[in-house]
Amino acid sequence: AIDSFSFDAAWNTRGEESEVWINDATVTSGVHTLEVPRALLTGRGQSWQVLTEQLNVSDAVNVLTDSGLLPGKANAILESLNPQGSIDSFLLSVDSLQAPLSAWNASMTVTDATTDAYNKVPGIAGIDASITADDTGAVAWIRTRDFDLFLPKVYEAPIHLDSVIGRLAVRWQQGALFLEEGLFAAEAADHDGIIEFEIDIPLSKPAVTTLQMRLAVALENAPISARHSYIPNRMPAEAYAWLNSALPQGEIEQAIFLWRGGFQPYGNTSQTMQLAAELQDLELDYQTNWPAASVERT
Repeated sequence: AIDSFSFDAAWNTRGEESEVWINDATVTSGVHTLEVPRALLTGRGQSWQVLTEQLNVSDAVNVLTDSGLLPGKANAILESLNPQGSIDSFLLSVDSLQAPLSAWNASMTVTDATTDAYNKVPGIAGIDASITADDTGAVAWIRTRDFDLFLPKVYEAPIHLDSVIGRLAVRWQQGALFLEEGLFAAEAADHDGIIEFEIDIPLSKPAVTTLQMRLAVALENAPISARHSYIPNRMPAEAYAWLNSALPQGEIEQAIFLWRGGFQPYGNTSQTMQLAAELQDLELDYQTNWPAASVERT
């Protein structure tokens, strides 16, 4: 339950429209407190809008989970995701207070948004974005620096990018989450690239969809070590080890990496992995006890 809720407010009514101005609001549940510097609520009949700014995501989630307003499973998911960051501005509209989740839309800008990886849901760190959402899904326009993507079921280490500009759509339904139409221009410490990314994530048992990733990465003028960031570790251990060790030195003039499908078992008919590259100044350590080779261009 909410233990305390204090604020200063002014109420104004014009015909069928009502306005409520709130300043210096404080909401407390358990040991957690959320501060809301100011907010504007406007209503006409059952339809209402809320406009606010400068919200601490971690504080808001802690108050919400402590309050008991959400079902236990939703609380458990939020606690596992551990969302953090700042909501710089937030606008929420609901068509009916009697059924607020049946038809709603929201828009917000966020800074340094971070979530932990949970089950099959990727973790993210360092997202600055503008987001629009409704009861069917969301779209994020991303422009950020020092971004990390955590896919622990796919990659041994997070994918770190110094700069990302792009767009990602999110669609949800009961039992599944779909990250779609991801297109990003990315800069890492040693290479630039264009990335297309989608993933279908089952959230229920029995699953209503299968775990499927669609990833395409195009690189130019990069060191051969850039491959480590994008090749999934769900390949057979021998093949994964060979790809990581057989080419110790070299430069990528241009390359494209494609992954389509799930991750287990590797090599089933619904799964495709392709890698094509133009390389130069290459060292090839093909096999233990074989002499290393130097290739000027391939």
